[in-house]
Amino acid sequence: MNKWICALFALAITPMAVAGNYILKIDGVAHEVDVGEQKIIQTKKGEIKVSLEKKAIASYSIDSISFEHSSALNPSVSVLSDEVKQVLLAEANGDLFLVQLYKGVDGSILVPLLENEMTKEEVGIGYKKSSKDVELKLDNGEILKGRHVETEKGSDRYERFIVGCTLATGGLIAVVQTSDLVAEGQNKSGMMNALKSLKPNCTNK
Repeated sequence: MNKWICALFALAITPMAVAGNYILKIDGVAHEVDVGEQKIIQTKKGEIKVSLEKKAIASYSIDSISFEHSSALNPSVSVLSDEVKQVLLAEANGDLFLVQLYKGVDGSILVPLLENEMTKEEVGIGYKKSSKDVELKLDNGEILKGRHVETEKGSDRYERFIVGCTLATGGLIAVVQTSDLVAEGQNKSGMMNALKSLKPNCTNK
């Protein structure tokens, strides 16, 4: 992965509220630097060249879980209730990676319910649905269990993995949804890569 910055001194980087702008501090002096910009900065020891680059892959963590994702996408967090938080990554074409965290209840038992909710509209307008039990091994070796679901009508096809596990604090459901549509510049494996990188700390190992 790309480094955040190249410089000759120990640096501190502080994000600003304005999108795309950063403050780079060198020897206690603040300098404005934009991502992708190369800048020459005068220091007490002479001139140095610095640049700020965005990582291709970013890491995101919330509560007891973490995952990696394309830095071109920003996770959005919703508090659905006192017991449920949701993290969503979404592409313009409808591909998504979704995590629901349940506090005090094992939400993973709701996989069949979520499968029904996500597909009932498609089935209602004539999509053919097929589904089967699945065990998905994550990159860290943990196993999520759930359903692999496909819906299809004509040239339209959707594939979903709806899986979960028990956590010490409750439970987790993770969803990957993909279609045959491709957005410009999209990595079609990006959502599955995010799911595979998930570190949920399951208790049902």
